[in-house]
Amino acid sequence: MDEEKIRGPVMSVNDSGIKIAETWYNFSKFRQVQRPEEGAIVEITVKDKKWIQTLTIIQVVGNGPDKQTRISRCGLLNTAVALLQTQNRQLTVGDVIGTAKDLEPYIYEPVDNGIDEDIPY
Repeated sequence: MDEEKIRGPVMSVNDSGIKIAETWYNFSKFRQVQRPEEGAIVEITVKDKKWIQTLTIIQVVGNGPDKQTRISRCGLLNTAVALLQTQNRQLTVGDVIGTAKDLEPYIYEPVDNGIDEDIPY
């Protein structure tokens, strides 16, 4: 198996793959990876100079958080409100955001469930 690592900005994205520099790399139906947005800095491992095996987003587009982070943070805000409401007191935005920030590191911890996610094909 011929694998190599490539790192750089995503120049273009479509349903089939991503373009880094002047080269297209294809998504594999056997290895699902996160789909980056155009402009994101990524590091990929490719097999046979073409098939994406792994994809890590190093930096997201613009200054704000990526879509998945925003979705996660919305969930954290909802959880923070529910948690703070059990205290029967007036909530402030600062309380909610502070509690959500306290919870955030937990959702990004690596999970070692002992399951090999490699598809045996």
